[in-house]
Amino acid sequence: ANTGYPAFVTADGAHHFRLVGLNIKAPSTLLQTAVVQIGGGETTLAEFPTDVTIDRCIVRGDATNGVRRGVQLDGIRCAAVDSYVYDCKENGSDSQAVWAYNTPGPLKIVNNYLEGAGENMMFGGADPHYANSVPSDIEIRRNYFKKQSAASWASSWDVKNLLEFKNAQRVLVEGNVLDTNYADAQSGFAILITPRDQDGTAPWCVTQDITIRYNKLTNSEAGINISGLDGNHPAEGTKTYRVDVKQNLFEIVNVSQGGD
Repeated sequence: ANTGYPAFVTADGAHHFRLVGLNIKAPSTLLQTAVVQIGGGETTLAEFPTDVTIDRCIVRGDATNGVRRGVQLDGIRCAAVDSYVYDCKENGSDSQAVWAYNTPGPLKIVNNYLEGAGENMMFGGADPHYANSVPSDIEIRRNYFKKQSAASWASSWDVKNLLEFKNAQRVLVEGNVLDTNYADAQSGFAILITPRDQDGTAPWCVTQDITIRYNKLTNSEAGINISGLDGNHPAEGTKTYRVDVKQNLFEIVNVSQGGD
């Protein structure tokens, strides 16, 4: 139904579901906040969905209206694998192919095509509802991160980066291709690690123990931007610790569209 609600959304405590081989699309008549929403807003461990996997699915926004996000992955032991997520785009708000902010993890995102205008993938960006919650034990491997060209997107959709961490720990980013990023709603860095107590109610947010290795970044305005402190709340414990970036190939070749 064209109600603005996700096509799939989990009830409190939902567990052991697998979506396999589905073609799931946002409606064309209004902006939808998510196509597949696993979790969101849980305040106790018992409420979190657990053991939910999106497997070999097509998840897409509308070509004209977009969608705020393709997959919200706020569960325990949840995964998106071997899937194709695209047309995730919005004007005036961040949009993502995959987003998580209110989960203790673990999460697995492996072997997907991920297309998003704002951030193709982001962790954090809103304060979690579950106290002391940090998305943890995250595996991000063998995905293809893609933005459409500035000629296609920049005049219509807010474009920021390919991968951003605002609240996350124990993360492996390995063997991915990150393709095309440019200055628009941000300055053009493809990967951001920037700890944020976004709304001022989660001073425990951190970005720590992140390994980025064996990835290829191509056609980007700039590489990685790492912040040590939360610029909005610098007195808190919201900081970055232990980031290891090694054995990646960065082709910073798209230097004609502004940015740093």
